[in-house]
Amino acid sequence: MTDTTTRKSVLVVEDDELLNSLIIKMLISTGLQAEGVVCGRDAINRIIGGRVDVLLLDQQLPDMTGQDVISTLSLHGIRVPFVVMTGQGDERLAVEMMKFGAADYLVKDNNLTHILPGVIERTLRAIESERLLRSAENALKESEKRFRSLFQDVPAVAVQGYNADGIIQYWNRAAAKLYGYAADEAIGRNVLDLITPEAMREEVAESIRKMIDTGGAIPTCELNMVRKDGSIVTVLSSHAVVRNANREPELFRIDIDMTSRQQAEFERERLQTQLTQAQRMEAVGRLAGGVAHDFNNMLGVIFGHTELLISQTTGQDPIIESLNEIRTAAQRSADLTRQLLAFARKQNAIPVVLDLNQAVESILKMLSRLVGEGINLTWAPGNNVGSVRMDPSQIDQILANLCVNARDAIADTGSITIKTAVKTLDAEQCLEHVDFIPGEYALLAVNDDGCGMDAETMSNIFEPFFTTKPIDKGTGLGLATVYGIVRQNHGFIAVKSKLGTGTEFEIYLPLFRKQPPSPAQQNLTDVQHNSCHERILLVEDNRALLEMIGGMLNRIGYQVMPANNPNKAIELARDCKENIDLLVTDVIMPDMNGRTLFGYIQTLHPETRCLFMSGYTADVISQHGVLDEGVDFIQKPFVTKDLIAKINGVMRRNQSQAEQADSEQDFV
Repeated sequence: MTDTTTRKSVLVVEDDELLNSLIIKMLISTGLQAEGVVCGRDAINRIIGGRVDVLLLDQQLPDMTGQDVISTLSLHGIRVPFVVMTGQGDERLAVEMMKFGAADYLVKDNNLTHILPGVIERTLRAIESERLLRSAENALKESEKRFRSLFQDVPAVAVQGYNADGIIQYWNRAAAKLYGYAADEAIGRNVLDLITPEAMREEVAESIRKMIDTGGAIPTCELNMVRKDGSIVTVLSSHAVVRNANREPELFRIDIDMTSRQQAEFERERLQTQLTQAQRMEAVGRLAGGVAHDFNNMLGVIFGHTELLISQTTGQDPIIESLNEIRTAAQRSADLTRQLLAFARKQNAIPVVLDLNQAVESILKMLSRLVGEGINLTWAPGNNVGSVRMDPSQIDQILANLCVNARDAIADTGSITIKTAVKTLDAEQCLEHVDFIPGEYALLAVNDDGCGMDAETMSNIFEPFFTTKPIDKGTGLGLATVYGIVRQNHGFIAVKSKLGTGTEFEIYLPLFRKQPPSPAQQNLTDVQHNSCHERILLVEDNRALLEMIGGMLNRIGYQVMPANNPNKAIELARDCKENIDLLVTDVIMPDMNGRTLFGYIQTLHPETRCLFMSGYTADVISQHGVLDEGVDFIQKPFVTKDLIAKINGVMRRNQSQAEQADSEQDFV
């Protein structure tokens, strides 16, 4: 592990916690120490309490301005190099802050994360160069011997001394390590012939002559130099001329290996690509969630009226085929909406605690039929994998989509392996993935020996509607659905693949350490609820849906009391002298939400049960508690049989609880 004491320390002072966290993560990935605070007072206390090399300072903080922070530090005799950030590109403010001593000035716009590492690097370089040159000058003033001793063992700074002709006179250990020449191999040779690329020799020779004539150093810059083995190394090169009485001028060159900086720049670009990808996917998710409610309501009306017309026609009626086509198209539209919402992490789900191995085993038979006989499906469960908390149907969705993709990647015959394990992710591993968080997870992995993917394909696989399959073979929503489900359940997904070597998807789900309920506790009794004469109070603010659902329930035999707003529903309940067996209500309505309405109805009819319904996305309706455990809910759009199944479930559970209460009363 890297010794953190050798790394430069950056303090980020930014009151936007999300931006603060992103900047810190990016700086750490470049090899820096970084931490953050959100106000000026905390920044001052932190700097007074310990070393900070660079201060990344927001101009407008909750408690003071950036100038106030710097002025307060000056009163304590502390001077810290600082870079100013501001949300407004004001040139006057920029000039004012630069006069105030800022090393640089940044505007918090879309380019901030792109240019920030370079700005910090330049600032640190300037600080380091200034420190080195100052040390060199002080050492030269004391004595040549002390100067040589000072730089001889500096591990990261290659120092070379040479005369006006370029003949090397001093060569420290770092120079030997950087360029591959021992001191006795380098001293006495010309710097142009030894480490300068041939194409640069004339230019370097001219620069040396100018340094001798003017006494001014060559500006600090990055140069590509040649090692002993012929390889090229990029160095940050600084120069100085030392003049002593009765002696020829001496030239000193200080080189710092920039390989680690180049690697950090590559890592920064990789993180920027990941961030851009995440932002693009989030934008599509917001779009999907925004249209879901109205679209689901319209589909509900289409479903209802189509079923009504089908029920009124005979099998010989020529219109029946067209009605079935309409119903099929509506179902496909509903499925498409569900997949988009799964990608957007706004799918309505009812999580339960389940044993991961048991959940996978329960779907293996279906997966075997799905992949076909020519593919060997192998199940490799880990020991003591434990439990996760999520909707069981989402496990089925994940495995079905991954196995279908794996099947399509295999040309003829091959194998697919599903395995589970417990995996601990540490901070170093999480740096490789922008959204990973350290911790202990249940690992669900699916790998195949198919054709694999190239890097360009892998960068797009989770985007909705992206597919490499023919137009009639896939929608491009399978992996987008998997991505959304995993992120909705606070997990992460990683992909490993190369062309010709197959693909492996690794899904990390948070472990749930409590014991899951037994299957007997999870499943309701199979006793059917045969009665359909109950009284139902139906509340829906969309009149078309109200009429459609009410007609649906009336045809089955339920006694329906329709209301197009909560106030009307309360009025009907107040006037009703009979029992109201069930309230079926929309969640989001004008004047009052469905959960609050249920509370009012229960004060009038305590025996009433409730079934909530909504076409809104999970992030909206979850705020009203209707997705909590033990609460009955149905997602719009739905067909008649799904609604009846939900109503039967509510009534059956109500009947069981009543019978249990009677039994307990008899026992007493």
